[in-house]
Amino acid sequence: MHLTRRTRAILATAVIAAATLAGAGSSATAAPTAPAAAGCSDHPTNILFNSGAGGIGVMHLWDGVYGKDGKQKYDAVVNGNSNTCDQFSWDEVRGFYIGPGACALVRFAANNIYPYQWSTYRKLTAGSRQISPNNMVHIQATPC
Repeated sequence: MHLTRRTRAILATAVIAAATLAGAGSSATAAPTAPAAAGCSDHPTNILFNSGAGGIGVMHLWDGVYGKDGKQKYDAVVNGNSNTCDQFSWDEVRGFYIGPGACALVRFAANNIYPYQWSTYRKLTAGSRQISPNNMVHIQATPC
């Protein structure tokens, strides 16, 4: 049974930009939960969650044109303990950015049906990564 967005918990996930990594360490043991945002549809394609203290670079679409001037590494920054649905009302997010010198623990859920079936954490270093449709993403800052 697929629950509506309003009845399922949202697990906090994120991507860590280098400028926000300093002092943004967090535990990888559990993801916080929060009620769904009013801004997204009942069935978003995917959501990227930021469970860290600092902001995270994200790409709404994987089109190579990011930021207000189209020349940035990412479209926007998801605030700490937020997600792309709550903050931007995006029904999909297609990429994330880990800045130079930063690392993050990342795990995915292969579909967007709650309860999410999370993979194990993988440690990633700097770079841009694409997110497939229907993949929820949970990312936490970690020392490199």
